Amino acid sequence: MSAAKVAIVGAAETTFLGRIPQMSQIQLHADAALNALQDAGLSIKDIDGVATAGESPTAVAHYLGIAPSWVDGTAVGGCSFMLHVRHAAAAIEAGPANCTDYPWRKWPV
Repeated sequence: MSAAKVAIVGAAETTFLGRIPQMSQIQLHADAALNALQDAGLSIKDIDGVATAGESPTAVAHYLGIAPSWVDGTAVGGCSFMLHVRHAAAAIEAGPANCTDYPWRKWPV
């Protein structure tokens, strides 16, 4: 990762923690994604990539009403989410994820 600068600007979990029988797996994924967007100060239209484990990334994208330019369904146990971050950074550096118009690109580096 030499050329591009990458930053995590939002992170979240589901609104409720523990056993949540009234929500499906895809609803839990969407809830966490929407909470992360709120934490980052972004909207759903700012998203161009989806990474998930346990649920199909294309199913989550469809559920959220977005058409991402890249998806990642890596599922290798507890470290899946660390790989998602690395894969997202690689997508930003390589070009499939285009974040040039996002607010944080105007921040000093």
